[in-house]
Amino acid sequence: MASSVSAWFNREEFLEVYNEIFSNDIKKQKHALGRIAVWKSRVPKLPIAIENTAALIRASVEHRQDATSGQTDWESNHKLRNLYGLALIRFINHITETKQNKVYARSLISIAKELGLPEWLIELRHSATHNKLPSLEIVCTAVDCSLNYLQENFWTKQIQREENQVYHDKPLKDFIRTMLIDYQQCQFELIQSKRRDGKQKLKQLLEGMRMILNETNPEFLSIILEEGYLIPSAEQLEALDIDPAELQSQNGLWLPDSLVQFWKPILLLLHTMKFTPVVVKNLMVMVCANDSESLPARLTAGWLMAILFSVNQANQMKDDQNSLYNTPCTLPWKSLVEQALKVPTKYPLHLALWLLTECEGHFQEKQQNHLLELINIYLSQNLTNSSLDIPNDTNGELTNGRGYHTVDDVIQNIQNSTQPESISTSLTSWEISTDINWENHSLGCVPYHKLSFSNLEFYDINDLPAKKRRMFDHYSEHQIAHADHSEVLYVL
Repeated sequence: MASSVSAWFNREEFLEVYNEIFSNDIKKQKHALGRIAVWKSRVPKLPIAIENTAALIRASVEHRQDATSGQTDWESNHKLRNLYGLALIRFINHITETKQNKVYARSLISIAKELGLPEWLIELRHSATHNKLPSLEIVCTAVDCSLNYLQENFWTKQIQREENQVYHDKPLKDFIRTMLIDYQQCQFELIQSKRRDGKQKLKQLLEGMRMILNETNPEFLSIILEEGYLIPSAEQLEALDIDPAELQSQNGLWLPDSLVQFWKPILLLLHTMKFTPVVVKNLMVMVCANDSESLPARLTAGWLMAILFSVNQANQMKDDQNSLYNTPCTLPWKSLVEQALKVPTKYPLHLALWLLTECEGHFQEKQQNHLLELINIYLSQNLTNSSLDIPNDTNGELTNGRGYHTVDDVIQNIQNSTQPESISTSLTSWEISTDINWENHSLGCVPYHKLSFSNLEFYDINDLPAKKRRMFDHYSEHQIAHADHSEVLYVL
């Protein structure tokens, strides 16, 4: 099936243009006309109702601007009558052409009755085409009537269609939740009865999830991380013979094997479809956003630890029965450490500690030691393990003379490094991502991030505050001077 291209970015943009175009505010209407011009650049042909609305509003805006500026002479009156008349003729021609018969021509009066257009509009169109233009008052009345017709028969109906598409998302989310509940029930049945037919049902559920992930992966990935699914409740843990209180009181972040195996089929499905980096990203955001030590926070951190451990094992080609995956995966390890260190609470720090000690090759030894010392200060505990011994450059006193390190010290040490090769590998924040299908994302939009149509809005300089306008003028003068200077150099 061929995909259709919509002129408007989303429903919110369409609603904003609708509200502005049918307001009585000239500034808003001019902004809406600008948005419609953008729509026209996006698609080969706009709906005729939108183009006719824009033409009628454009004439109305010019009429009110002339009235405000005091231009009410004969020349202005004649110009406006021509502008209104042309817009009305085009509107009636476009509307009635859709009902013309290819075999024989139908009368415009009969088509107007079928479409619900007033008969006097057809007569006015005939007069404006073949006789003299009607008076300004008459064409203004005709324009108001035409705009009301377009509003009722196109704009409001289009909004209703857009709303139906929005409401269609709700059953989809309910369907995903129902599918996840069926998955849990199927897994419990397999645990309790070991029935063979349950495996076939599980296979069908996973195939259905694969189809959903191919079409609407953000919805599925957000729902599965809700409490009650991958983040189970206390009752769900007890059903797996897991004591929630004991789990929460443990110092480590490891999850019980029964819980990991329960969700392993879905996690393996996500991994084969290359969604593991997205799951890791979402889990890290959840861990850093929750500064409590509640059961959901503990489970979220535990899942992140389990997935990171499995990816690390797969990347090192280690065969581990406790690992979720057996195929490698690219993750932004350095970014994960940096993100965890920005929130110095229990679970992010434990994750950063594990990442620094277990994931080798992503940090310089000196940089790694400084970060470990920083985590040591945060956690208020001694890291006496031989793999965590920190070399002391000053026989008992750290290089900054204070006896402790801060993030600024780490950054300063990196900047003072004299090894170009290590600098290029440690300071760069850019990594090639091969785990995302960029064809599914708009140009300039972060994957799985909802881009608003107003993010790239252009503003009229005359609408800016005086201070910002002066800054813009100064910047423009600087650019012109720079351009002139460059031109002189080029000539020389």
